[in-house]
Amino acid sequence: MEELVLAIARKNEWVISPTGDFALNILGLSTQVPARIVYLSSGSSCSYEYGRQVIRFIQAPWKEINFKHYESKLLVQAILTLGESYRIENDCIKLLGKNFSSVQKELILEDTTDTYKWIRETIIKVCEN
Repeated sequence: MEELVLAIARKNEWVISPTGDFALNILGLSTQVPARIVYLSSGSSCSYEYGRQVIRFIQAPWKEINFKHYESKLLVQAILTLGESYRIENDCIKLLGKNFSSVQKELILEDTTDTYKWIRETIIKVCEN
């Protein structure tokens, strides 16, 4: 299914990113697996049917999806889903940090300079661990 999603994005010249709930699951912060296939997109919101599955793309702001690296997209979406008011504790920061190698952390730091300030501050904490 992921190959199909990537093909749709390439065809439409979209930048895409997994949704925050999917990111939380991948990064080990949630055990819930999203039942629907939803991606954030630089294109307009739309849906595609593939057999019984519906793939939904939701238009998102550039500051939330315009990153070169998949790891950056995951981390930004996870932090964004937790929310600015959610106080991310050291345990959560350590757990997030364990998902990425030191090389990936460097790439994430380079890649996320233009995101929201509060997200950037959390990313710095995650990548310093």
